[in-house]
Amino acid sequence: MMRSAICALSFAGVLALAGCGGSNSVPSPTNVEGPPVIGSKEALKARFQELAQSGEGGSALEGLDAEIKKHVPDPAVQASLLKDFHVLNVSSDAAKNKVLSKRIADKL
Repeated sequence: MMRSAICALSFAGVLALAGCGGSNSVPSPTNVEGPPVIGSKEALKARFQELAQSGEGGSALEGLDAEIKKHVPDPAVQASLLKDFHVLNVSSDAAKNKVLSKRIADKL
């Protein structure tokens, strides 16, 4: 009787431990995507040059307005860049995006 009780408890313990961290567990996110961080005005210019080649818009522009504010201290230049950026940000025309991205890169 004692032997079967020990076997049953051991078996229950193995089942309980096997359930911890099994394949059904959901991993916690380790890499949360966000806007890219650009370290310099030159890197920002290079990013807009890339966009001028590709004509991308939409999510490719995420966070770039904040980077303009961070890396362009001159208020007049910043205002001009942000004006072009806001037009670019609402555009869905790749050809127009290329022109606007090039204009921004040239101003940087």
